[in-house]
Parts: sequence; structure tokens; C-alpha cells
Amino acid sequence: DNIEIIKQLKENKAVNLSLQLRGWQKDGLSAIISDKIRNSSALGGKSGFNKLLDYCKDQKIDVSLYNNISFVGFDDSLDGFKSKADAARTLELQYAFDTAISPATMQSLADSYVVKASSYNKYLTSLTDSAKELSLGSLNLGKLGTSLNADYTKDNGINRGEALRCI
Repeated sequence: DNIEIIKQLKENKAVNLSLQLRGWQKDGLSAIISDKIRNSSALGGKSGFNKLLDYCKDQKIDVSLYNNISFVGFDDSLDGFKSKADAARTLELQYAFDTAISPATMQSLADSYVVKASSYNKYLTSLTDSAKELSLGSLNLGKLGTSLNADYTKDNGINRGEALRCI
């Protein structure tokens, strides 16, 4: 579908196109973290993704993959995230969560684990290595840097100042 949309835009004289993919991961739009690039089978899997990348490369269109490494919706053992090792802790030593609130109802929509700033480098290194293999132009790192979170894990806690140096 992305290729067809790009073709229609080009037919209508659109220039300087770039493509930002959201929900490209195995679990779609769910708020997950990725330690490497795993394509959604619903979007054509690896072969469909490579076809899209090849087409965009031929058309000189930059492709950017959205990946939020600051917040994670659930602990999926296949994505590299492990709450015990990667989730920040509160002062009470409970997992820290970011809660999305509906402005219309003021009800909680979803909670996401806050990822420890000390875990960012692990995900960034792995993602950039995967992106290099695919010759991707860029990665979109979601909300990285929009929140500065302390982590009160017992033996390896960091304050907000130290978290800033991790970004």
C-alpha cells in the first residue's frame, strides 16, 4: 500500500517525499521496544519490507522507522525488553509507568513502562546496527528526550542529572 500511495503522490506532482513508518514492528502499533528490526507479517514481512525499501531507494525517498525506546507498553520476551532489567523504578521501588489519559473522559488509556536511561544505549546500538544492514536513512526515536526520568533501582539507581548524560 505504501508503494501505491507514493505512486499516486508522484502522479500528482508531489516532490521531496519521505516516508515515516509507524507500526512496522512485529506487534504493530502496540507500544513495544525493539532491540532489532522485526517486520510485521501483516505488512508483507521481510520480503515486503525489502521491496518497499528498494522502491524508495530507487525513487530517492528517505524511509524512517518510528521506534519509541523511552516507553514500553508490555514486557514481551521476544523484543529484548525485560522489565526486571530495563524498567525504571519509583522511590517505592515499584516499576515506573507513564500513563496516557483520554482528554475527553479523563480515564486512563494505557500504561507504559518507563525504560531506564541506562538501557537506552543497548537498544540504540542494536537498532542502528540493524538499520545499517538494511541501508536505512534514519530511525525515528519517538519520545526519546521528551522525559527525563530518574531510576531508583536499588543498586544501580540514577538521578535525573545522570539520566541526562545517558541521552
